[in-house]
Amino acid sequence: MEFSPGDRTGNFKVGAAEDLGWQTDLDQITSMDREAKVLAAVRDGKACVFDLKTRTEKSRFAGEMPFEFATISDDAKWCAASQWKAKSVRVFDMATGNRIADLPADKVYVAVFSPDNQWLVTGGYEEYCFWNTASWQMSCRLRRARPGYIRPAISFALDSRMAAVADAQKVLLLDPATGRQFASLESREPANVSAVGFNPDGTRLAVCGWNHLIQLWDLRLIRQELAAINLDWELPPYPAPAAQQNSN
Repeated sequence: MEFSPGDRTGNFKVGAAEDLGWQTDLDQITSMDREAKVLAAVRDGKACVFDLKTRTEKSRFAGEMPFEFATISDDAKWCAASQWKAKSVRVFDMATGNRIADLPADKVYVAVFSPDNQWLVTGGYEEYCFWNTASWQMSCRLRRARPGYIRPAISFALDSRMAAVADAQKVLLLDPATGRQFASLESREPANVSAVGFNPDGTRLAVCGWNHLIQLWDLRLIRQELAAINLDWELPPYPAPAAQQNSN
């Protein structure tokens, strides 16, 4: 399941289901662009990009091995695809259809572009790798605490200055440019982490674990408490809460 990333207000509305009219089964739907104009999916081992307005297939990309996931950048410029048995992640130019990069990342389960399209993070069997999309060179890598035991999970804050990755029973908050760790989050009721996600303003982080609980971390409050002992991480302060902005 994938929600449109276009509405950054945090409001969530559910309307009637809409039939897109595709008669062929899709193996997996994995991502949409920022404006929800195109959708990436895997069908018959190929990465397929669909135009949501015309409801037609726009592009199709193939690899040496059948793809198991495909993800597109927020600006709909690139499509990255691979599968866990492959030795690399392929990146395609969606305008030309050309393959523009083969990223040497082994046994990758998931890949996520940052909202500003500057980074691509691959989550593999043994490690997370952060790739700079200007050069497709690796900026940093992080070995996972329990390689292969738990599927990787990745999320970016909307300003792309912070990434959250699951690391066994912890969530690490990282600088995507350097891999520097801002914080490590671990619940009082530890459980293997299966999914992570920032809210639109980046002040809260939702964490889903194998214990079937969803935890909500208040990053604004954490920073306030860290600042009181001179340990706040080096990022611009969060915007004032909505209630405070309205009162001003």
